[in-house]
Amino acid sequence: MLPALHRGLAAAIAATCAFTLLTTSASAASDPADRKKTVDSQIKELKEDLAETGSSLAKAYEALKTTQAKLPAARTAYDQAMAASRTAAQTHALATQRLELARANEKRAEAELKRTGKEIGASRIQVARMASQVYQDSGFGEMDLVLGSTTPQQFADRLVLNESLMDAQSATIDRLATQKATQLALEDQLSALRAEAVDAEQAAKVALVEAQAAEASAAAAKATLDALAAEQQSHAKDVAGQLDSERKRLAALTKESKALAATLAEIARKRKAEAERKRREWEKKHGAGSQPPSTSNGPLLWPTAGGVSSPFGMRYHPILHYWRLHAGADIGGACGQPIYAAAAGTIVEARVTSGSGLRIVLDNGVIRGVALATTYNHLSKFAVTSGSVKRGQVIGYVGSTGLSTACHLHFETYENGVPVDPMRWL
Repeated sequence: MLPALHRGLAAAIAATCAFTLLTTSASAASDPADRKKTVDSQIKELKEDLAETGSSLAKAYEALKTTQAKLPAARTAYDQAMAASRTAAQTHALATQRLELARANEKRAEAELKRTGKEIGASRIQVARMASQVYQDSGFGEMDLVLGSTTPQQFADRLVLNESLMDAQSATIDRLATQKATQLALEDQLSALRAEAVDAEQAAKVALVEAQAAEASAAAAKATLDALAAEQQSHAKDVAGQLDSERKRLAALTKESKALAATLAEIARKRKAEAERKRREWEKKHGAGSQPPSTSNGPLLWPTAGGVSSPFGMRYHPILHYWRLHAGADIGGACGQPIYAAAAGTIVEARVTSGSGLRIVLDNGVIRGVALATTYNHLSKFAVTSGSVKRGQVIGYVGSTGLSTACHLHFETYENGVPVDPMRWL
């Protein structure tokens, strides 16, 4: 039977983990405050379901469920951190490319400016040479061409040569002016490209810092997620390791409950037989159909200060996977606060039990036509242990003994030996 329980637990844990991963997006979309309320509500229900469960197992299982509840948010944080890291890395890569392009453009502009400078230098030398030649040939004009020419053909040749020289000089001067204009434009372009390179370099540095920060954030988120996963495995291992002892404890509790029910059923049988005997004697004395006065003093007194934290009803054990009856109402209360007899009665037992801890059982007699008994469980201390008690008398104090996870009173009512909802009487 135990291996099957282990397999069931493993399957439950695996299913929970799978559900956790599948619902990550939905959890991420909800408000954190709402998620906390949901988790708190689930933990509260879990505590109710784990009533009458060993405290060590209950704590281990509660820790497991709490860790599982944290996993969706951790997974979401990790996914978001990874997405931010990828975006930052892409931004840094683009910034680096922009910087490389800016530097390449700057280098090309510098080379072009240098080439233009050389061309200007060459043009200036050529203009200087032409100026020198003009100076040497000063006064050389059309009259010199006529007087210096011996033939008409020589005159014509000299005239053509002079015009060619003047055209070449003019073209060289024009080219020099163009080159200077180009140089100025290139200098402006180079200044702009250098400023762009500075901006690109700064952007690349900023992008690098952001990428490193995003990467560190992603690493931290992964560490958190890994820690939660390891913690979950540890809690699951703790839960699995305690299954056998828990089965034994619950078996003992079931045995105790059956024994108590049998005892109270026998007391109820005797009570009803005694009531029937008294009724017949009353009818014999006062006539058929007459009824003796009721000894009931009304509904039961609330046994301790506090509200119902877990009502009467069937419970599904989330670890052992079976339904069982929560045979009473758990009434929350501080450790050590007084517990009162809900009705007058006789103490049937006041002893230590393995499941209910310190327990008092009262035979409250026949009320409303049924033999009523009340039990008070998980006490920290007895105030009385035998004899009769009055309604409202202090009989013990709230505790957390036996199979209990926190201080409270587990209060039960039995009608003819059968457990019923205490709220029918309170």
